[in-house]
Amino acid sequence: MNEKNIINESVQQTIQGTKRDDQDTRGGMGLLFMLGANANTVPPWWSRKRDEYLRNIVTESDHLAGALYNFSIKMRTIPLRIQARNESIKWHTSLAKEYESAIKNISEFGKGFDTFFSKWIDDYHCQDNGAFIEIIAEGRKDQPITSRVLSIAHLDSSKCIRTSDPLFPVIYHDEKSGKHYKLHYSRVSSVSQRPSPIAKMNEVGYCSISNVLNSANSMIDLYRYKQERVGSRPAEAFIITGGGLDPEDIKMAMNLQRAEDDNSSLSRYSRAVIAGSRSVQDPKFDIHHLHQMPEWFSEREASIIAMSVIAMGFGMDARELFPSLESGATKADAIISHIKQRGRGPGHVLSVMEHILNTKVLPSFLIAEFDYQDDTEDRQAAEIRNIRAQARQRDITVGVSSLRVERQKMLDNGEITLPMFEDLELTDGRLPEGVDVQVLFYSVDKDYKEWLGDVNENNWEEKENIISTVLINSRSEEVITKARRALAAIKARYHPDPIVDENGNVPIEIDDSYQSERYGRKLPVPPANVTDETQNYQEAE
Repeated sequence: MNEKNIINESVQQTIQGTKRDDQDTRGGMGLLFMLGANANTVPPWWSRKRDEYLRNIVTESDHLAGALYNFSIKMRTIPLRIQARNESIKWHTSLAKEYESAIKNISEFGKGFDTFFSKWIDDYHCQDNGAFIEIIAEGRKDQPITSRVLSIAHLDSSKCIRTSDPLFPVIYHDEKSGKHYKLHYSRVSSVSQRPSPIAKMNEVGYCSISNVLNSANSMIDLYRYKQERVGSRPAEAFIITGGGLDPEDIKMAMNLQRAEDDNSSLSRYSRAVIAGSRSVQDPKFDIHHLHQMPEWFSEREASIIAMSVIAMGFGMDARELFPSLESGATKADAIISHIKQRGRGPGHVLSVMEHILNTKVLPSFLIAEFDYQDDTEDRQAAEIRNIRAQARQRDITVGVSSLRVERQKMLDNGEITLPMFEDLELTDGRLPEGVDVQVLFYSVDKDYKEWLGDVNENNWEEKENIISTVLINSRSEEVITKARRALAAIKARYHPDPIVDENGNVPIEIDDSYQSERYGRKLPVPPANVTDETQNYQEAE
């Protein structure tokens, strides 16, 4: 099935009526959209009003919008890789490329993984209800998936109702049809930040915006204060001539100045208001400015504190979301900040998405990973590997450890994968459990009995060919693993042992013909009258 057909099939199988043409428009807005947020007060946790309020506040706060965009771009530019868990199985590696292409290009009804991931990140950080994904496949929506997953698509969090039923954790309200769909757990993913431990909340959480709401509102209030005090066409100043004025005179002067400003097409600022009286004794000239900020107010300090709190809510260093926050930061500070990121907000978001793809979308023999590597992290990892390698060599040399034990440590540390570990052990004639691979000759398993039961000195090469044919043509991971072990058993018993030196090492033959040819032709030819003694000396050289 090509990409176009898969997209069309995904559109037909989705529960989102807005993606299809065959739905009617009855049903109205539904219960989920009957609640509106009050712009002047923060709705209590948890309510639909609060999540609607959280979405709206992002559009009102430049700091929140900038932080969310910066965070989203950082996440979406990290490449996604789909790999086979056992890369020695060619069929699995081929399927990994196919799934990677499909996820990147077909997700979100053909808009691609970038669009899908952007929507998911916004809901994950802006909605206490969390972020939701539809796993699109054939079949009834309230039944488990029994065929291959076609695609994935974002579900609007405001249309998703969490339940306490683990089999049907989400009910989706389709706005276009007015219908409610009960979704089987295999067809939906629902995650939230810091989910509540209160059982009746069904894992509704506290999103990043909700955690920094007070700081965000404070910044919005400060900007509104400035705009209303400075930007709403207040009078520039009030000038009083004479010793005093009647309040009515002041009011009349303000109205006259306002009318003059209107006639001059001034929309945001006003000229100074002048008032006075000729009859006042002891004349004087006072100017009272009306649009100065309070002396105690420091916009820079308030902005830095608010941006630091917002960055904390996203689990990042403030300089990552607001690069100009501290221009005096050193290179060392930047490196330390970069190293800390993987274990904080960005690393958490990537691990959550990897888990969703690995458990809901991909078959068990494939794995999704974000390539969150760069020169700084590569250099640090290389230094750690080098230190561990030196320690391993020292422990093996002095006899406090063995090659198998060190390999097991590498497996536990994630330096090698399980298939790599098994390949190394089979090369040394051992099964992953540590026993000699030749015990397979006595196995009661039907495959081992068929392949190894009658192997002898006369037919072991023929048996090797038969097993190799099975290894190449089979698509079963279990059969492939057994075939590789059977071949290792035959090799351990019937292949001739390599010649080793007195230290137990296999000597390596080095072909130095190239070196002798390269440099030997450049040796000077001795003259004809050279003495025998000189000739012998040159030959020795």
